[in-house]
Amino acid sequence: MRLSRTSAPSSSATARTLFVVLRAARYRDETERVEFGELHIFCGPNFILTVRHSESPDLSAVRTRMENDPDLLRLGTEAVLYAILDAVVDGYARWWPACRTTSTRSKPKCSVAIPEFRVASTN
Repeated sequence: MRLSRTSAPSSSATARTLFVVLRAARYRDETERVEFGELHIFCGPNFILTVRHSESPDLSAVRTRMENDPDLLRLGTEAVLYAILDAVVDGYARWWPACRTTSTRSKPKCSVAIPEFRVASTN
């Protein structure tokens, strides 16, 4: 497996480990632009490892939430992975309304190309 900053959003799995590459989004009010970052996640039976290649997403709130709720942690690494995925999706939800307009005649405030997601084969 090659880990690079330019990996496409994807996932792959081995017998005991899941590897996921996500493209996180962050809207910058001052420039009215959406910045995309990359997040690599390694998920195993007893661990989660994340590698960020940008400022977004900030996962400190996810970590705090999980550490403060033992019932969530008891659900295992899948619950942590879900919380991380939820944070990335919420990042899109925060900027998407800013890019939309109320009129069909006016231009959107910003334009973006949403990255594709694909599943990588491990064979």
